[in-house]
Amino acid sequence: LAMDPAVLFLDEPTSALDPEMSREVVTVINKLFLENVTMLCVTHDPFLAKYISDSIIFMDEGMVVAEDIAERLFYDHADERIKHFFMSVIDHR
Repeated sequence: LAMDPAVLFLDEPTSALDPEMSREVVTVINKLFLENVTMLCVTHDPFLAKYISDSIIFMDEGMVVAEDIAERLFYDHADERIKHFFMSVIDHR
């Protein structure tokens, strides 16, 4: 951040963190968003992706299979497989 990057790449930013540290990381991400910092975040946590993203790219076996806003991916996507994935994640919470 000290070098003022054009794009900030985040690779699993909350992985292996306890809940308190995860919240702190998300707070920093939100602050950067409000400062108009462009970020690309890779995560296996769909809820984190939904919370911090303008849009989500969903990949399967290295291929992009969907790109949309979180609400449509989670609840109203045309691809039944994607809809089933997100609904199964929601059901297990």
